[in-house]
Formats: sequence, C-alpha cells, structure tokens
Amino acid sequence: MSNSYQLRTMNDKPMYPVTSKEAVIGYGEKDTLNRFMRYEEVPAVKLVWSAAQAAAAAALTSIPLGAEVSSVPYERKLPAARSLNLKANVSGVTGNVVVHGLSQKNGEISETFAISGTSVKKGNLAFDSIVSVDLPVQVHTPVRQSISKKVLTGAVTTAGDITVTLTSALLDAPVAVVVTLEENDTVAVVAEKISDAIMLDPDLNAAAKGIAASVIGDDLDTVKVEVPEAADDSTLALAFADTDLTGVTMGADSVVASGVPKDIITISTGNKLGIALELSAKAYIEKTWLADVVESTPPTLAYDLNEVEKNTLLLNSALNGSAVTALLYVV
Repeated sequence: MSNSYQLRTMNDKPMYPVTSKEAVIGYGEKDTLNRFMRYEEVPAVKLVWSAAQAAAAAALTSIPLGAEVSSVPYERKLPAARSLNLKANVSGVTGNVVVHGLSQKNGEISETFAISGTSVKKGNLAFDSIVSVDLPVQVHTPVRQSISKKVLTGAVTTAGDITVTLTSALLDAPVAVVVTLEENDTVAVVAEKISDAIMLDPDLNAAAKGIAASVIGDDLDTVKVEVPEAADDSTLALAFADTDLTGVTMGADSVVASGVPKDIITISTGNKLGIALELSAKAYIEKTWLADVVESTPPTLAYDLNEVEKNTLLLNSALNGSAVTALLYVV
C-alpha cells in the first residue's frame, strides 16, 4: 500500500502529489494567520488519510521479556506514519522499552517508553516503520502450571481400557483419552501408558498446544500434566474412570506448581497521525473531518521544524477506520 496522501486546493483540485516521506505540517495561531492574510492570499490545502491509513488503533505485535536485556529485530512498515502505544500484560512490569524505526523521511528515530504494568504509554513520534525493539529484563519468572495424579493400584484384575479426561482453558471442551492396559500392569506401567496416551492423542494434540505429560515420583507412579506459562487456570484437571473395570485406581489431583505468565510487551498503533509537509513557517488548521463529519473540537497539532517525526495530528475523536481530512492554510 502506498504510504501517501493527497494535497488539494480549496476547490478540491489536485495541486501535486505529496508522499508522507516528503512532508511536515506545523501549526500556527489564528492571529498570525489573520495578520498575514491582510497582505497576500494564503493557499488552502486539503490533507487526506485513507480509511486504511486511519484505521483504529490496534496491536502490531507482542514480545515476551527474558532473563536478560535484549534487542529484538522487528521490521514493520505501517500504512501511514503513526504514533505508537505500549503496555505490559500484567501489573508490576517496569523498565524502559526503546522502539527504533524510520521517520517519513527515512531518518533513523527512537522513542523510549517507561513501562508501568498494564498502563498504556502513548508515544509522541510518528513512525513510518519499525526496525527493532530494545527490551528490559523480565520482572516475573514465568512458570508452567502443573498438576499431578497418582496411580494407586495397577491393573490387578483384568486387561481393558481406562479413560482419563483432561480439562483446560486451552481446550474448547474436555478431551477424553482412552488408555489400553494389560493384566498385571504395574502402577509405573499404568502411569507411563497414561502419559504416552495423553501426548499421542490426536484429538488432544497436546504438543501443538504446549501441553506436556510425564511420569514423576520415586516409584514413577504419578502422571504430571503441565500447560504453558500463564495465569493459573482454575479449570485444569485430570479426571479418571475405570471404563472396563480393570481394577486401576487413581488419587485426587494435586497442584505441582501454580502458573506465572510471561512478562509481555504489546506494541500498538496510536491515534496520532504523522504529517510531513515542508513548511517555512507555521500553518493553521481550519477544519478536520472524520468519515466526512466535521470535528466540532479542534485537533491537537504538534510540529518541529527540525525533526519531522514530531509533526503529528491528533483528532479529538479516536480513529475508527474512517478517512480523515484536514483543511489547513500554509503560512
């Protein structure tokens, strides 16, 4: 998608094509404009962002923190230069995240976000693209939640099937796994067969979901089931039924470890639109439209004559995927 917008005169005639890599818009005060207009005509310019370029703020990526500081490559071209918003997934996460990228003029830019838990940190620079992200050390050590279930007696009476049913928030519904036993299987053999059956069951598809089953205990008679690092899943359970009356019995579920999620930083687009029109002085925005509706409250317009990434337009209304138009006078 072309990262460009249209420049038009008051009568809506195209002036010349302007890409967002060529531009900056500042802002001016109306008194200055009025004084200037006494002497010569001030050209009016219509600046338009398409619906795709003015899409509602949305997540671009989520990056987990690690045990050491890191720099992660993340190359992403945005449909239009936008500000960025960052936050963590859980409270208590702190540290500086630095986003590196390019401005609308392909200059290298960086912005630092002081993360404070789930509070959204809103950026001020308009990123035309993102190149990499510097991440702080994780605050919380992630832990896989796990439960265990002990085999109390082996298949002492007859060969047949038992059924273990796994319930988890990772599953759309509980999944029943059939385990075939032989007469006189020991508790260790039963535990191993249950573990293997859980990992191999096609309906459960455990490995793809990050679910792992293993055998633990001094006598290797206990089945352990663990799920990916996340907040505790209160539904996690392993039910047992002696379907064919084999004589096997199992104990109640026991908690091995409570889950702790990974610290994750989410990068989203913000509501500030980058502007890159070259101006020799300030400009005054008369009106803005969102989906062809005039904004009753003036936008917030920021500019810097030297750093194009600081030139942004923030509507009073949040962007929602409707085209945005700004009518300005170049002074």
